[in-house]
Amino acid sequence: MQVVASGLNQPHKLTIGPDGDLYVAEVGDAVAGSDPGCVAGTEAACVNNSGTIDRITPQGAVTHVVTGLPSIGNPGGGGSSAGVAGVQVVNGKIYGIIQNSNIDSTTGDQTYGPNGALLGDLVSAPLSGGTATSLASFGPYEAANNPDKGAGAGPGDPAIDSDPYDVVAYDGGFAVADAAANDVLFVNAAGQISTLAVLPLINEPVSGGGTVTAQPVPTSLAVGPDGALYVGELGGVGGATGNGNDVGDVSVYRIVPGQAPTVYASGLTMIGDIAFDQAGRLLVLEIDTAGLLDPSTGLPSPGAIIRINADGSQTTLASAGLEFPLGMAVAKDGSIYASNFGILPASGGPIPGLSGEVVRISDPTPAGQLGANLGGYRLAASDGGVFTYGAFGFYGSAGGTKLNKPVVGVASNPVGPGYWLVASDGGVFSYGTSNFYGSTGGTNLNKPIVGLAPTPDGRGYWLVAADGGVFSYGDATFHGSTGSLKLNQPIVGIAATPDGGGYWLVAADGGVFSFGDAAFHGSTGGIHINKPIVGISATPSGNGYDLIASDGGVFAYGDASFHGSTGGTHLNAPVVGGQITPDNGGYFLAASDGGIFGFGDAQFAGSAGSLKLNSPVVGIG
Repeated sequence: MQVVASGLNQPHKLTIGPDGDLYVAEVGDAVAGSDPGCVAGTEAACVNNSGTIDRITPQGAVTHVVTGLPSIGNPGGGGSSAGVAGVQVVNGKIYGIIQNSNIDSTTGDQTYGPNGALLGDLVSAPLSGGTATSLASFGPYEAANNPDKGAGAGPGDPAIDSDPYDVVAYDGGFAVADAAANDVLFVNAAGQISTLAVLPLINEPVSGGGTVTAQPVPTSLAVGPDGALYVGELGGVGGATGNGNDVGDVSVYRIVPGQAPTVYASGLTMIGDIAFDQAGRLLVLEIDTAGLLDPSTGLPSPGAIIRINADGSQTTLASAGLEFPLGMAVAKDGSIYASNFGILPASGGPIPGLSGEVVRISDPTPAGQLGANLGGYRLAASDGGVFTYGAFGFYGSAGGTKLNKPVVGVASNPVGPGYWLVASDGGVFSYGTSNFYGSTGGTNLNKPIVGLAPTPDGRGYWLVAADGGVFSYGDATFHGSTGSLKLNQPIVGIAATPDGGGYWLVAADGGVFSFGDAAFHGSTGGIHINKPIVGISATPSGNGYDLIASDGGVFAYGDASFHGSTGGTHLNAPVVGGQITPDNGGYFLAASDGGIFGFGDAQFAGSAGSLKLNSPVVGIG
């Protein structure tokens, strides 16, 4: 475990932005409650504007990006504050979810006066920084709808209560976990709120014997590799006999709109956050392994990061040194970042010499490309049909849709459960958590589109045409093209570098054109080849690539390794593309009849080779 940054004001949730930097929600300086006027009934004196969202580089440089967010203190000072708790970066904007500790039971409005205007809201600000503005307010929705009807509320607890605590980009909008309302809500692009699910009550033991029916208290959200929403709960709140202890009694639920929540993982304690690694395995962050009634004096019992394995077993990745961690994010290299000492301010806290911090933990068994470590791949046909195998999920297709032009390629989201299809007119079809960022579907092109490559963070993509014209969307940066050059053969594919700082184009004769930070490692441009090149696949390091020919010939350059080919084999149908495995230990070739050929450590997980297809397969991704 390595400390990346310290001196933070009560860091809660965090996320990784398109530039690889961390964005951290910091609740505030914990001094608002020390105002003598901060007593019950005069809530306005309990708020200041010390909440921030900070950008932290992997090297530990900290910059305040969004400032002036409301932070609620406790009467009499001391203890933890409430404020901006969750953060997301989507389409060039920062989104934050801000807690609320008290609402008017009739109107749902916050009761903290002008300084608390954004309490209980989903807010946004430019990625470069600036003033936060409100997109949705959850208190009024709770007062008007009260989805859980106050079930499980303890003595003196209001039946109408709202404390939004986490947010995640979901289905073209945002899912929000309201910890006090015990529900999961959806906010669409227009800021309208609806209910996705209400979590069930849980039974927990009470010290001295017996059990208590407790409220679930959803604290954390993540979108899974199957496109479903997952929610973790804190537990242990409410009940006629007081709070129960939640050791081993809380769960992670899987939520599909229109269906009741189902338990995905159980036997957990005091969940603060959840995430999925790049192999689609659930990670759970426990705040305190001894639960809400931790008897420890001084520092509490440590938290833990627990991985839920494919067979349902649990592996503890880290525990010692995790003290009241409240947020977690997974980097592409498998490193896990966590907010630590999440209830401590930067200075003047109850434990001298300690402050909020962010730490990095290395998973001893890191994951690679989403789903690939569990075995899998995805095929697309020219009619937009999608065929998934192994751990790659199906999230929809254009198979039953009338298309203006045929689909020519497929690309999986490198960091989330989803994919894009691209048609020869540049129409783009997005599925799962992959967003639509633009297309050339209504543009007059000189040559047809032949491929799509996503950016490393999945928040943009490049389209390439047969003349080498490149079209950039989302956070994809244009690095150059061959659109104005006379080519010997048409361009047939594109691959991006791991940092998104460049890309390669490959022509049918195997000529390779490098742009941005993409290095040239060789080509077949001056070599006689038996069949034309149909695609390019870059190695995970970006220091090499494979060129794939229609007869299944494979040409490896840079740090790409040759593991075999079908170059001398009679094929039922031509090869249309290839995909290198995450560890560069093998690759798959896909044929137009849906046949799959695996070499090296590429594990065969199925094919469409024996199926009668409506249209030929055109790509693998």
